[in-house]
Amino acid sequence: KTRKSLISPPRDKRGYLYWQKLHQFKNVILLGELSHSETIYQIANSKALISTSPMEGFPNTFIEAWACGIPVLTLFVDPGSIIEKEGLGEVAHGNLNKLLYSIHNINTDAEFVKKAYIYVEQNHSLNEDRIGEIYNLFNELKHKKP
Repeated sequence: KTRKSLISPPRDKRGYLYWQKLHQFKNVILLGELSHSETIYQIANSKALISTSPMEGFPNTFIEAWACGIPVLTLFVDPGSIIEKEGLGEVAHGNLNKLLYSIHNINTDAEFVKKAYIYVEQNHSLNEDRIGEIYNLFNELKHKKP
């Protein structure tokens, strides 16, 4: 069986109960809280980033996964429908069976990796276009009268 690693420590009583149950599985490694560089290493050496969070803003870990060419499989969260629109993983819409199917049918081919890199470069990198947008925003604010 494939080895699974959990990085995030439990945040509440219910999560802690699940965390304890996961200790029973031989193919699960509970890593707990890691430094940022250790987390990136784990993401970059994974087949997918799996999110089971019921709600979230736009998680940086999603961007970090895509920057590593790793798909995001999420039970609920798809900020702005980016994952579905851009084909950057799978959204299960709360359906555990769909998430399980996605886990067993992950797309990590070269085309996916390229698509993920391009998405991050165009939308989340400080490239020339983004620098120009930021410059124009601050210039506009500077000249705007209160």
